[in-house]
Amino acid sequence: MDEFVPYEIPMERDMERDRSPKNKQVAIDGMELPAEEWYCECFNSQASGSGTDQVHPPTFNAPGFDAFFDSIGANFDTLPTDREHAGLDQFLRALRMCNGGLHIMNEALAASRLEERTARFQAEQAEKEVSRLKDEAVVNSLRENDLVAKQDSKLRRAFREGKREVAALEPEYSYDAEMTNMSRHMRNYANVESMILLIEERIWEQWAPIPVSPNSEEVGP
Repeated sequence: MDEFVPYEIPMERDMERDRSPKNKQVAIDGMELPAEEWYCECFNSQASGSGTDQVHPPTFNAPGFDAFFDSIGANFDTLPTDREHAGLDQFLRALRMCNGGLHIMNEALAASRLEERTARFQAEQAEKEVSRLKDEAVVNSLRENDLVAKQDSKLRRAFREGKREVAALEPEYSYDAEMTNMSRHMRNYANVESMILLIEERIWEQWAPIPVSPNSEEVGP
């Protein structure tokens, strides 16, 4: 409430006057409200539909009327009836069901987000691994190409050096001269086979038994 309104206890004389049957009005904190017959006449006249006999409810001109309702505040509410209690129970039950459904939906969304993040992380890791393998393949290919180029360069260099050596030896080499030299050696050693028997006899003569005295003793090393 915006402000506190003190309640004044009515005097005994005022209470007796309020309980008198002649007074048809209700007194609340010094305000006199109209009696019930005024409202009945007003409702009956409104229901009849005639404009001449319509009775409007009296105005509340008491000095503390507005201040009384202002002091109640905006959060004032009457007590609910049994029907309202039943409707409130149904509403609360429906609200709990809605909250439960929303909670399940939130859990499902959280699980789907977690799965999506996990799948995205795995995809990123797979992309990184594929990229790393590609880089390694490129590096290995470049290394192999470099090695092949070096080996090819070495082979070409050796081939050129061999050609230069052959070219340097070619003027000194003559096929006809080599054939003549080999033929001469073959003619010179044509009778070698007949000399093999004589050589073998000489070898066996050198390996003739050596006489040994029976009194000789073997001397160790």
